[in-house]
Amino acid sequence: MLSLLIESSTERGCLALFEDQKELARINLPSGPQSAQAILPQIEALLKKEKITLNKLSFLTVGIGPGSYTGMRVGAMAAKTLSYALNIPLVGISTLEAYIPEECGKFAAIIDAKIGGAYYSLGELASDGVRWHGEPAVAELTALRDILGQVDLLVTPSAYPLRDKLESVSVKKWTWQETDPNPISMTQSALVKFDRGEFTTDGQLRLLYLRKTQAEIERDKFVT
Repeated sequence: MLSLLIESSTERGCLALFEDQKELARINLPSGPQSAQAILPQIEALLKKEKITLNKLSFLTVGIGPGSYTGMRVGAMAAKTLSYALNIPLVGISTLEAYIPEECGKFAAIIDAKIGGAYYSLGELASDGVRWHGEPAVAELTALRDILGQVDLLVTPSAYPLRDKLESVSVKKWTWQETDPNPISMTQSALVKFDRGEFTTDGQLRLLYLRKTQAEIERDKFVT
């Protein structure tokens, strides 16, 4: 069963092609504004390299955030467009599930939420895979100090400046592991959801914003 993964919610975006859980090929997306323009041409290049046509795909997987508002929307729009055009299922996976450690043990996947603190998921990597504890969430730095007190390892696409901000409110010093997104972990989760029928075929996809935009915050100040 062939599937295509699209992840563009952070500065470390990627595309990956899978046959079941076997990764056939991967392309890292450029960071910054170029990422939006690169997704569809890079998908075409990835499939052409593997001599696979779009109509051979069984389903699509897309990272639904949290992360960059623009980045997650760009990836979601590309995935929804392809899903609708090809009439194939679309599975949404939390982007935090892309960030897992190299060694077994407890950890937290964490993404900078800028003025909102950080997005996080607590997990534990064992020999048989990752177990996530609770749903993805967002918290301010002072709250994170306590939430993350039970783990020593933080896995992230970018430690700077989040590390300085978090450690400025805590005496604890975490081990930080910067890494590219892990498409294998995301696709394993997607296969479970696909088998459960947890996918969309009508273009509806709920993104994990988790917090309001600054524009929404400013707007709400004037709503009585």
